Amino acid sequence: MYRIYLDASYQQKIQRAGIAIIIISPQGHTKIIRGVVKSQDNNIAEIKALLVGLNHCHRQKLKNLIFYTDSKLVSRIRQLKNGKYKQQA
Repeated sequence: MYRIYLDASYQQKIQRAGIAIIIISPQGHTKIIRGVVKSQDNNIAEIKALLVGLNHCHRQKLKNLIFYTDSKLVSRIRQLKNGKYKQQA
């Protein structure tokens, strides 16, 4: 199972957020993705971090993913599992 850790830090003054995605493979290999995104608030920044992580996993054809985040909003988003949406606990 691939473990994906997401986080974002919003800066209201400049309307930008720093995002970080850490992907750990089943073998323990680590990939770090970070960047700056335009954002209106921290929730949007956290969602953008999720989308960046999902897009990377899709491009790399990674399967069996589990996401970790400190965002209550993102943690309530449904998780794609085996082609069907499953409510996250």
